Order: sequence, then C-alpha cells, then structure tokens
Amino acid sequence: MVFENDDVSYLVRTGVSVVACEGIFQASHLLLKQFPSLASPLKGSSVEADVWAVKAVNLLHAMLVGPLALWAMFRANTELAALAWAAINGEGSHALFSSPHGAELPAMLTSVTVGFFIWDLLRINKWIKSSRRERMMMVTHHVLSIGVWPIAVHYRTATAFLLHYELTELSSPLLQLRWFIGLYYGRGGNAENACAAAFAAVFLLLRATNVHLFLAAYVAAAPWSGVLHHGVPAWVRALATCTLPLPAMLNILWSYQIFKMGSRMLGLAGSDKASTRNKFSEEKMKSKVA
Repeated sequence: MVFENDDVSYLVRTGVSVVACEGIFQASHLLLKQFPSLASPLKGSSVEADVWAVKAVNLLHAMLVGPLALWAMFRANTELAALAWAAINGEGSHALFSSPHGAELPAMLTSVTVGFFIWDLLRINKWIKSSRRERMMMVTHHVLSIGVWPIAVHYRTATAFLLHYELTELSSPLLQLRWFIGLYYGRGGNAENACAAAFAAVFLLLRATNVHLFLAAYVAAAPWSGVLHHGVPAWVRALATCTLPLPAMLNILWSYQIFKMGSRMLGLAGSDKASTRNKFSEEKMKSKVA
C-alpha cells in the first residue's frame, strides 16, 4: 500500500475533523457558562456538563454526514445512484464493490467521520454512563471503522457500502435530541417519549428493515472474488469479506435494544422485573420464617 496525494489529503481532513470536534466540545462548555439557563438542569455537575458537550458534538456530526451521504448516494453521481437503486430493487451486482463511480464522495465524508470517531475515543471518559457490553460494542465499532474505511477509500472500493453506513446516521440526531429533551422537559415525559418513538421508527427503517437488502447486495458484490475484482489486492478482498456485513449485524443487536427500550416505555419490561422482584422477596421472607 503506497501513500498517494489523496491519502495525505484524507489524513489532513481527518485531523481537521478531530480538531473541529474538540473545538465544538470546548465551545459547548463556554456556551453553558455564558447562559446559566442552559446549564441549570445540570445542577452544577461537571460530569453532566461533559455529557452535554459530547452529545452536542454527536448531534452536529450526525446532522452533517447523514444528509450529505443521502445526497451523495442518490443525487451526486448518476452511475452510483443507478447501482444503489438496482441494489434496493434486489438487483445488486459486483460493481457495488469495485466500481470507481463516485469514489471521491465517501473519501470526503468518511474522513470527517473517522476524525469524529478518533475524537470520540479520545474523550471516552466523558461518555454517558452505559453498560460494559454497550461500551465495548461502540468501541469496537469505532476502531473497526477507523482501521477499515481509509483502506476502502484508498483502493476506491465499497463506495456504495461506505455511503450506506454514513446515511444511517440520519437516525442519530433524534437519539441525541431525546437526551436534550429529557434534560429540559423532564425524563419520561411526553416530549421525550415522542422523540424516543420517532428515533425508534427512523432507526428501524434505516438500519433494520433493509438488512436483507444489504446482505443481498453484499452477496451480489462478492468482495471475495478474485475473478470479479482482480484489480483489488487479495488481502483487501479478504478484509472486505470479513468486515462489510458487520454493521448489519451490529444494527440487528441495536434493534433488539430498541425493542427492549420500547418495552420499558410501555411498562412491559418494568412489570416483569417488578413481578420477579416481588417473587424473590416473597421467597426470601418464607426462608426467614422457616
């Protein structure tokens, strides 16, 4: 793999993205200091202020790359749009992997996102509290993207897949807005629940309902084939074969978590847990009496 001028430009854009993310993070803290009404729900907590700033960076990143990826996939390049629509109609082809059409588009967008992922990992101690499993899933997602996307861009491969990954960020603003709405209008209120429902609907539409189409496009693209993609090094084909389906698998796991979130909102999971706790307490009391 020989570095070219385009690779240097990619690295520069990635670096600029890292700096920009940190700038937004610091600007968010300044904003909270300048406008006490914004910071009042945080109750003086520096931890919550950090989460507020991280959420602001996440929100702005998703609002930038999601719409741009949608435009890039279906409007910016006629040949690429034709490949994408064919895949949506169940008529994917090997060109989805090795066609150079529109390859400059993910080069621009993924450099921004890779920079964001690097920054996000550097600020991992500022993330909102979550389970160890959820954090490991997110770290794995970031690390794989940082390592694999620039390689795909360098070899001008998987253009449509890269843009698909980026356009799924269209669901992320609602996730961040849900947190802000809960902060300012009350956790568990109607406004937060409405935003959560909207997020779940958009997430499932963009990331879950089309998994079969994504996997069918992957099979049609056949990144493992040396005959179809003889111009792509064997190690790049092997890497693509192993990593291209991973986001679809991750989206399935996240969809399951969203269904769990919906159950909690409807009180189903909560009632089950309460019932379990009550039964446990009853058994414990019986054992003490005995």
